[in-house]
Amino acid sequence: MADQDTPCKRSPGEDTEGMALNKRYKSPFSQFDISSTDVLDTIEKKHCPTCNKNCKYFCYKCLKPVNCPEGSIPHLKLPIKLDVIKHEQERDGKSTALHAKILAPDDVEVYAFKDMPKYENVDRLLLLFPSPEAKQLSEIDPSSFDKLVVIDGTWEQANKMSKSDSPLLRMKRVTIAPHETLFWRHQRKDRDHLATIEAIYYFLREYHETYLTTLPVPTPLSSSPSISATSATSASESQGVTADPETVESTSESKIITPHKEWISTHKLGPYTNQFDDILWFYKYFYELIQKTYRERTDGKEFTLKHTKGYIQYDSEGKEKEKKEPTPAETSTSSDS
Repeated sequence: MADQDTPCKRSPGEDTEGMALNKRYKSPFSQFDISSTDVLDTIEKKHCPTCNKNCKYFCYKCLKPVNCPEGSIPHLKLPIKLDVIKHEQERDGKSTALHAKILAPDDVEVYAFKDMPKYENVDRLLLLFPSPEAKQLSEIDPSSFDKLVVIDGTWEQANKMSKSDSPLLRMKRVTIAPHETLFWRHQRKDRDHLATIEAIYYFLREYHETYLTTLPVPTPLSSSPSISATSATSASESQGVTADPETVESTSESKIITPHKEWISTHKLGPYTNQFDDILWFYKYFYELIQKTYRERTDGKEFTLKHTKGYIQYDSEGKEKEKKEPTPAETSTSSDS
């Protein structure tokens, strides 16, 4: 992550020290290259210097780190601006989208739905939301949009927001490949319904793999632009290439599809090498904190009955025999996340 201002990284596959209760445990986040979260174990609650709210890790109101040593939190630079539109009834403590603002403060803004900006060029915005008309990035000309918009709320809240009489209804829809969520809150949806920060991460990864691996390919002005997810250029040609701004201008004979000239003029193009994995930094920490808390408990209490069976990876010699939990259909009081 040479292009990101982040603390030193763990080697790929290395488990968090606080979770090494036995050698059988392996964090699912070992597939990512995320900076050490050890500093968060040392953070204590403190009043936010701006609003005086007593909080831990960061202020949910001001969206700034609180009581964290300078330079201890990853600071990411994203290739595209991102607006989060948050449902008013979505509790701040449940919102994973807020992590994006803390970790990429220069490129992310968060708005309550009722305070959504009056976008002038709605046709230049992409809304990350699944729908029949949603397209993959590989089907979208990168010069046709300037910003990504993400809805934050429960799936029911998000669905209502997307269909409301608002700018969201007029935005072009984009979708991502299916992935299985690691979210710890119970939901009645299938496991491919991601937490907001997971969706943001996979979008950023697909964005890089689609637009930022090689220089854009010139296409005749008379033909429609066609974007392919994987360029035919060899890895040896794409590794370490820095784009020249002069090469991404349109000419009278051809059109260069430009995935945000400012980014490609200052960053190296090439295969995805975990540039945006740290957007999951808080998410990883909270996941492993929950695992650690329940694996170490000695009072006999189990994880909430509304979680996925087998979610907590107990020791084989300890709490591996979980209590029988009801299915989501049997649990009429289940709440969605």
